[in-house]
Amino acid sequence: MSKKLCWLVGLLFFLVGCGGGDGSSDLPPQDAQTALRDEVFFLLKTHFLYPDRLPSTPDLFSTAQEVVDAVQDPFTRLVTAEGLSQLRQNLQGTFSGIGITINLNRDTGEITVVQVFEDTPAARAGLQPGDVVLAVDDVSTAGLALEEVAARIRGEAGTPVTLLLRRDAETFPVTIVREEIDIPSVTAQMLEITASSSGETALIGYIQQTTFTATTLDQLSAALQAVEESGGQGIILDLRDNPGGRLDVAVEEADRFIPAHLSPETLPLLDSLGCAQGLEQAGVITRILDREETQNICVADDFNGLTQTPYPPAELAVSLPLVILMNQNTASAAELLIAALKENSPPPTTTIGTRTFGKGLIQTIFTLSDGSGLIVTTQEFRTPTGEVINEQGIFPDITSETEDPLEVALQFFSTMLGL
Repeated sequence: MSKKLCWLVGLLFFLVGCGGGDGSSDLPPQDAQTALRDEVFFLLKTHFLYPDRLPSTPDLFSTAQEVVDAVQDPFTRLVTAEGLSQLRQNLQGTFSGIGITINLNRDTGEITVVQVFEDTPAARAGLQPGDVVLAVDDVSTAGLALEEVAARIRGEAGTPVTLLLRRDAETFPVTIVREEIDIPSVTAQMLEITASSSGETALIGYIQQTTFTATTLDQLSAALQAVEESGGQGIILDLRDNPGGRLDVAVEEADRFIPAHLSPETLPLLDSLGCAQGLEQAGVITRILDREETQNICVADDFNGLTQTPYPPAELAVSLPLVILMNQNTASAAELLIAALKENSPPPTTTIGTRTFGKGLIQTIFTLSDGSGLIVTTQEFRTPTGEVINEQGIFPDITSETEDPLEVALQFFSTMLGL
């Protein structure tokens, strides 16, 4: 690839994608607050996706926070040194905490629990999705950035943390002892569907994916291999409540499915997009837009030098009909994967559920001279055909708001297989 691309971050996970300096080496000596203001202004003016939102000089602002507020981007923000340290741990798959995923509700501005992982301190304490986190250790979460709240909830294993929660009309505290959390991002099982008339059965592979981390690809490989060895006749990929994660992992995951889904008729179009390049099979996974150009990320590209443990090809499994489950909390890298698979068929990829969140922006983290961090929106990603995802989301092929989407998916396969 001609350019180094940054890692995509989800609603919870923010991770450095491209190396950054402090941006202040050319600035004259000033008081600390003014120097930090100028440093932040310089970085935003140089790297922010929409530089016209800033004036030509930082003198109109008193603080670094005022500069950040001026760009009017909810994903561009300042973080403390402690928060920055926590961010670097988020996508490794292991951390010390209580075992939840949190999100910032765009409508209310409140910190909300999205997922409670099984067999974790949070699950044993009775936390539930939808709980609103009002305070952490007597510090109100009002006005705090999402990553700051996450940093306060996490901590050394064996230490307690007290959350003030609101559930419906009830407000109550709960104290939880932190543990080392090792949560697999991919789990799988085989589900059996049976014809009511003939009793004929079929096996469907159900793969639930909660995020995109450093360990996701190996776990996905094992899941696909299990589906193949079990004789599965279809796959349900559950991306509900998946907030995103690493862009390179999402691209590589799409890369594993798409080659089996392409037909020779697609190659002339791919040639015109700069993706075929003499390969027998290639496809556009996503389009990355920055301040200068649009770049197509293609199947079989060496994306960011990503390496992982060699995996079995599971060629049969990735060729099976695929159903993806999604909802309003499906975001970021998960949306990239959905768009890539939907627009690179046959065989068909069918989506079931509700409209996704709509986060199509990529952030880069810069370490500032005082040790704190600046998260900057630097790029946008779109679907392979160029459709906008940011603030639009992706609409499902089959809307399921009241009925369990998993049951709808199983019925879909039952009809497809003639059971």
